[in-house]
Amino acid sequence: MTTAKRRLDRIEDEIRFRSWLSARRMLETMTVEELDIYVATGQWPDRPDPVPGTTYLDAIDRGRLIKLWKEDLRQFAAVSAGLPLY
Repeated sequence: MTTAKRRLDRIEDEIRFRSWLSARRMLETMTVEELDIYVATGQWPDRPDPVPGTTYLDAIDRGRLIKLWKEDLRQFAAVSAGLPLY
């Protein structure tokens, strides 16, 4: 694999990780009503991202966050393939 390809892969992974983290942080701070609307319509609440320090994810180091992200990816892949999560 070329150096440019590896660099692009790392950048794409970083973007996916940051998107996942942003979404998880938003989900952690949503009210029950906002969650109901999200489930029913797929629409995110019209509000800014949570303030840093307002979710449990903000207290976790980057290495652990990356492990959580990869675990979420594995679970999503399993569900998408129709496999049990255990």
